[in-house]
Amino acid sequence: EVVEKKLYQFINPITGGPDNTGWPFGREINNSDVFSALQGLNGVDYVEDVKFQVVDVDGNKKGEAVAKVPIAPDTVPCSFRHTVEIA
Repeated sequence: EVVEKKLYQFINPITGGPDNTGWPFGREINNSDVFSALQGLNGVDYVEDVKFQVVDVDGNKKGEAVAKVPIAPDTVPCSFRHTVEIA
């Protein structure tokens, strides 16, 4: 639950981004950004893998899961749904 909450906060146009001041327009999402955001959370020893699945506004998948998501210069990302697997 802590990890999901952090992901929704991090990949957010208002509260997200590397500085927690809102996701910058046009900045892609990299799995390394998520690794950094999750490191140090209570109960997280390490993050093994991060993949992104791009969806449209209706939640329909667009393409395969990827390690980074390009963002158009006039666009910011927003979380839809996160799946966290704990081992």
